[in-house]
Amino acid sequence: MPQEPLAFLSEMNTLCMKMTPKFRTKEGRKHRKAVLREMKQLTRRIGRHARRHLDILEKRAGETGLGEGHVRQIKERIEGVLEQLPAAIKQAHERIIGGRKLPNKDKILSLYDPDVEVIVRGNSNAEVEFGNKLWLGETREGLIVDYQLEKEQRSDTRHVGPAIERLCIEQQLTVKSAWGDRGLHSKANEILLKEHGIKSGLCPRDVGELAERLKNEPGMKEGLKRRAGTEARVSILVREFMGKPARAKGFTHRSMLTGWAVLSHNLWVLARLERAAVPEDVAERIREAA
Repeated sequence: MPQEPLAFLSEMNTLCMKMTPKFRTKEGRKHRKAVLREMKQLTRRIGRHARRHLDILEKRAGETGLGEGHVRQIKERIEGVLEQLPAAIKQAHERIIGGRKLPNKDKILSLYDPDVEVIVRGNSNAEVEFGNKLWLGETREGLIVDYQLEKEQRSDTRHVGPAIERLCIEQQLTVKSAWGDRGLHSKANEILLKEHGIKSGLCPRDVGELAERLKNEPGMKEGLKRRAGTEARVSILVREFMGKPARAKGFTHRSMLTGWAVLSHNLWVLARLERAAVPEDVAERIREAA
């Protein structure tokens, strides 16, 4: 081969950096089109090299010292990327050359994982992210009693109903109150919580209503303050128990990893809780039963 594979990566990174400097200038659009044409040429050249590597691997696999399963895995990875290259080039052409937007469901967001979604969070350091949304419900003590890794995007308000069903109907838990941020508040959710006899601590979207409830509703301020700690709970679960990045490709494997992480996390929380005092008569009955 005339070039090392890593040289192609360096060339593509150079073109990516070349595309950004004139983003908001008058000639920015024309500049991006020119750079994209260079990217398309490089991508096709990379594809030809990959096919040559694949052909050589198929013919001379016995000389590599690799096992049959290892060779098959390498071939599947190369073929998986090569199959998506034409569509990836077409999508970039449509967006930058044609100026036409594509729906998220039709976009190739990752060449290696088809189960990621576009997540618009609006953070200063990452306005748009890619992955799967994680719904988390915890008790006052920090135990995670409800979780759901979302395969498809849906509005935050539509998470409350399924969560209440999992907690109250499937697990038959007694839920006295529920707290959540503005994204979960809606009239339908308020009615749903009232029907189940659950006190609503969902933060109202209307500033006036929020101020009124904070002033007149006992425990509202403390509940919302406690709810803010759930953000930290998500960070602990992801960073300490799942890994960053999480070593799981595909939604099925990520969902399984999430379940194991929640179990490990809850055991960790339980081990750190203080033991409740057991009355002597109850302790005696426990000893007798044992």
